[in-house]
Amino acid sequence: MYMESKERPPTCPACPKAEGKRFISLDAIFGLKRWRKSGYSDNPPRHGVTYFMQQGEVDEFVGKYSCRAVNTSAFCSNFQAGDHLRSKTRTTKVDETGVFGAVCRHEVPVKFFSLKKGERLGNAVHLLKFLLDTKPEGQEMYVLYDIACKLQAHLKRATDPQILGFLELIKFAIPAFHVYGHKPDCQTRFSPRRLRGFCLSDGEQVERLWSFLRKFASITKEMTPSNRVDALTDALLHYSRRMCRNLATLLVHRYQRAQGLQAAALKELDDITVPDEQDGSAFSLSDIRQWMVEEEDMPPPTGVTGADLTDAEVYALKLKAYYQLRKEYEQECRSDSSVASAIPLLLRKLKSLDAELRCMEQGKHRWEESSPAYQSALSRNPKRHEKRHLLKLHTLCVDRWMLITLKQKYADGQAIAKLLVAQIKTATTRLRKALEDYNQGMLGCLGPSHCILRF
Repeated sequence: MYMESKERPPTCPACPKAEGKRFISLDAIFGLKRWRKSGYSDNPPRHGVTYFMQQGEVDEFVGKYSCRAVNTSAFCSNFQAGDHLRSKTRTTKVDETGVFGAVCRHEVPVKFFSLKKGERLGNAVHLLKFLLDTKPEGQEMYVLYDIACKLQAHLKRATDPQILGFLELIKFAIPAFHVYGHKPDCQTRFSPRRLRGFCLSDGEQVERLWSFLRKFASITKEMTPSNRVDALTDALLHYSRRMCRNLATLLVHRYQRAQGLQAAALKELDDITVPDEQDGSAFSLSDIRQWMVEEEDMPPPTGVTGADLTDAEVYALKLKAYYQLRKEYEQECRSDSSVASAIPLLLRKLKSLDAELRCMEQGKHRWEESSPAYQSALSRNPKRHEKRHLLKLHTLCVDRWMLITLKQKYADGQAIAKLLVAQIKTATTRLRKALEDYNQGMLGCLGPSHCILRF
């Protein structure tokens, strides 16, 4: 005989029930899969939607939800999470690949559902939609997610007005530990330690829940869908009651830690606002606040990829490459020692460049090498080239400096310190390569008179 459980999940006593700030941590776990061979159940879960959402509604939304294809290199890191094309389909032997869910800042579970494939952006959008539909009016929502940078960029391109409106209702950040896996520019824009309103929330609450639920992986993978949901719901109910019982101790510990950090921060501010012994200069709190405002209003670096070039300058650069390639092709054809495979390769490149130029010309006459318009467009490129590369070098230097400064806060053996050391090495390599490219480019434009920059 089937009997549905009437038990309601415990709600977090510390989270605001009306106006106020609510902090939610999102993530997925792929250790809680379910084998397809485990069969199916005709009855729904006994716990109903206590913690797990209606799986049919989730599958319908994610199946219909369209993620517009984007260039993954535009994001801070090439994460597989959130990538619709690369989200792992798994084999036909696995029916449910994992669980996606939300936890409040006090580590009390909120809502979950099973994953059929990989971690797609549609999963996070569906859960955010549910959270916004059920939140009280006037309540502010702060969401921490491993790929919040990618999710926010995706929401900005949404065509649905409701989904586009998420950006006005939700503030996004990346959990404090995961943010070190992102590029420095992303760390400055999405670290909860640098964003207003996130306070000392680390966003890692859901990771601690996954650590508890992994103990059930060996039994839930052999269950039917309904029994699996019931077993995980029982585990979540136990975890919720335990967290609610220990909430007073947790809040006292966090309050004492916040007081200690506040005292340390005030001491550091007092130290940097002391006038210099030599010239008497000093930073004031108003200067620091002004820097914070300028940093928030500062647009992301532009002009690094050449997007600021005019159409005529882009055309002139391609035309210059075409003329140089044509000369190289003619020399190979006249040379007796030319490699047989080199001539067809040069010819293919020449034809490809010629096709690009014809598209840009749209039937207009092609500039000759002696053309004044061609020479004028080329003459403007060295200055733009120098400005573009100097901006890139500045960005890389700031990124490296920020990583070195962060590294000084952690002991050498800590996991975060190891991540930072790896990022510093990568940043150093990129800076050296950018310096080499800058010197070679300016040497070609300005000749030997150009001043060489050294690391």
